[in-house]
Amino acid sequence: MDTLKSRTAAEQMVQAFEIVFKPALTSKHTEGAAIDMTVTGYLKKSFVNANQQSVELKSHSDLHRLGASFGVHKLVSDPPHWSDDGR
Repeated sequence: MDTLKSRTAAEQMVQAFEIVFKPALTSKHTEGAAIDMTVTGYLKKSFVNANQQSVELKSHSDLHRLGASFGVHKLVSDPPHWSDDGR
């Protein structure tokens, strides 16, 4: 095993996938309560929230509120991370 090569490859993966938090064996992801996804193309478009109200999305915060209406919360400190409780 080449420790230097392994560490270099791990650092490249962290950079390539923009990993913010260290990997863990137990997490919201392993519980099936979180997903990493990037949402694009939603600005200036209208969607129906969980209360059946039409909302126009004008900002990232509007998207976060829309998700929250369905019980999906954004962890702002981790760009792609959404979960059932925002952690």
